[in-house]
Amino acid sequence: MATAITSIESLNRVRTAAESIKSDLPQRFPEAASIGDTFRQGDIYIQLLQRVPASWRKASIQNPQLAPGTSKGSRHILDSLRDVTIYEKTNANAITGPIIHIFCQRTITHPEHGDVILPPGIYKITYQRAFVPPVKRSVLTQGKKVTKQRFVPQKRVED
Repeated sequence: MATAITSIESLNRVRTAAESIKSDLPQRFPEAASIGDTFRQGDIYIQLLQRVPASWRKASIQNPQLAPGTSKGSRHILDSLRDVTIYEKTNANAITGPIIHIFCQRTITHPEHGDVILPPGIYKITYQRAFVPPVKRSVLTQGKKVTKQRFVPQKRVED
């Protein structure tokens, strides 16, 4: 016998499940992770690497804050720089963050998202891509004026 579920019931189930997620609890990057596995903390992605690429160099300033900015949302911060080396890429684009080589367990803290506990390893930080609101432009198509929208990528914006 089939049971009919209404749209409202489905929506309420999804809402209840979403509200039960505790995203502010500490999360552990799995020690069994494979090279290339990625973990997300808010608007940064943390990817396990095998080695530091040759095109990267040791950062002149070893800063525990992994995302640029001064807003609350940009405070992805290593709990300590002890046994950590930070690398940067020359001419990096807007979504390329540092690479962190961690020699002992470290935690990336954040005031809004759950902390991420990292086992020793090499991790690349990538920033979530941000978009400006759609840009509308009018074009002529076969003699008719048509308004099109397109998204324009922009550099990381403050939360």
